[in-house]
Amino acid sequence: MATAHQHPLSKSDMVVFGLALTGIILLYSFFYQTQAVGSHAVISVAGKTPQKVALSQNQLIRIEGPLGQSVLEVHQGAIRFRESPCPQKYCIHSGWSKHQGDLIACLPNRVRVTIEGLNSAYDTINF
Repeated sequence: MATAHQHPLSKSDMVVFGLALTGIILLYSFFYQTQAVGSHAVISVAGKTPQKVALSQNQLIRIEGPLGQSVLEVHQGAIRFRESPCPQKYCIHSGWSKHQGDLIACLPNRVRVTIEGLNSAYDTINF
């Protein structure tokens, strides 16, 4: 006697899956769009006083770290690592950052950049 082929998921499973997927997409789009753009970046190098830089002024910033000089570029309200003496260049490939709470770093050269604004999205971030 032949049995009917059953689908691994029932109709109610598909409805729950669809609702969950829709909810995840809506939450992601809500939180992604509400990220505030930062007004300045705080550049920290291990053992040195942090430096605050306005994101409103286009500029190149040269930072000395243990491995050598990292170059940060500020352009149109965003910042990125333009050059770095580290071997893999992950910091350069991380791209532009402009939202409050964003953090980019060159770990081998011990340079960290945190984006801040007038109203911080976080109370504190540990690194």
